[in-house]
This record gives sequence, structure tokens and C-alpha cells, in this order.
Amino acid sequence: GTSLDKAAKVRLCNLGLVANHSAFVNNPERLSRLESQLRLQQSIGSIHEIQQQANEASRKKEDAELLAHLHEALPMWRSGATGGNKFKKNHIKAMLVFIFGITPPKSGPGSRKEQWKASLQAADQKEPARIQNYTLPPLPIILPQAPAPAPAQSSS
Repeated sequence: GTSLDKAAKVRLCNLGLVANHSAFVNNPERLSRLESQLRLQQSIGSIHEIQQQANEASRKKEDAELLAHLHEALPMWRSGATGGNKFKKNHIKAMLVFIFGITPPKSGPGSRKEQWKASLQAADQKEPARIQNYTLPPLPIILPQAPAPAPAQSSS
């Protein structure tokens, strides 16, 4: 038979399967396991935070570069000088993103310059006054930044 000591350590469900194990709250093994899980969650959280900061910085840099391209592209578009090699893919992307709020695909179907230009022309035909009335925002002043300090690591 089974002793009553072991019966209190498990709870069985209606099917006779183990549903829950009892545990001591101050069990050192359990506490060390909880502490290691907490450290893991903290490190994962700091990794996500660093990744978000890096993504935000790269997005700001890309927006500043696109804004510079927009300052070149808008006069070309208004004057009709969009043929040839001077009106580049970045010019089209800047106009789509800033003026029409359209983010063109980077790869795959619809990612070629001609397709971007066709979508820009379609958007312009749909709302012709949008490009003509668009006011260029000033170019941002980009100051060199010191590298971010590495996150402090805690030791236990």
C-alpha cells in the first residue's frame, strides 16, 4: 500500500492524474529556481529594451535620410524632372512616406523602382493637390552622439 505521507504531496484530478504538487514556501531549491527565473526575465527585459532603443535610433536616422531625399525629390517632381537616373528610389520612397503616408515594400513583389514610381503617380492622381501644397519641413540638425553605456550587470 501507499503511506499517508506521500498522499499529501500530490492532488489528483477526477481522472486520477496528478493535478498539483504541494511545495514548501521557503524551500531553498524552490527559492533558487525562482531567483534564477527572475534574473532571466530581467535580462530578457533589458535585451528587449536595448533592441527597442536601437530600432528607434535607426528609424530616426532613416527618417532624417529620407527627409534629405525629400528635399531633393519634391522640386524635381514639381518641375517634372522625374525621368532618367537622377530621380532615385530613395526620392520616391521619401515622397511616398512623408507626403502620402505609404510605406513601400523593401523586398518581394512591389519593391522595384518602377512599381514604387507607379504607386506614387497613382497616389498623386488620386490627390493631386497633396504634392503641390506640401510644405517641406526643415532638415534636422544631426549631432554626433556618444555611444550608449553598456547596461550594468548585477552579480549574485
